[in-house]
Amino acid sequence: MDKSDENMIRLKLLAEQMVSLADEAIQEDCDDRCFILYGLTRDYGYRIMAEAERECQSHDQRRKGGR
Repeated sequence: MDKSDENMIRLKLLAEQMVSLADEAIQEDCDDRCFILYGLTRDYGYRIMAEAERECQSHDQRRKGGR
């Protein structure tokens, strides 16, 4: 596994932590302004996870000789 793959895995883990933190915080906190921040954190966590997964798949394709 090369450094780029390791970084993508770390990025996915970080994004999962973002989503988890936001979900927990939304359950515990009722402040509207905080709710917006938690929602943004969760949304971007999911976006980062999806982009990192696409990048991992792209790396796999390149290794297999695809583009």
